[in-house]
Amino acid sequence: MGHQNISAEIIKLSVKTATSEQAALALSISTSQIAKSLLLVNECKKPFLVIAPSDKKVE
Repeated sequence: MGHQNISAEIIKLSVKTATSEQAALALSISTSQIAKSLLLVNECKKPFLVIAPSDKKVE
């Protein structure tokens, strides 16, 4: 993935994966192995991206 030398693969699934539970089931893995991305806006109206484990709550 780009200039950071991160090895990654995008996987397109043929089943519905709107939730981390559905994605984990489709991939035969646990939800702790799934990452979620959240685009948030701070008090200064600046957007920022949070990537977190799907089994953890972002506050």
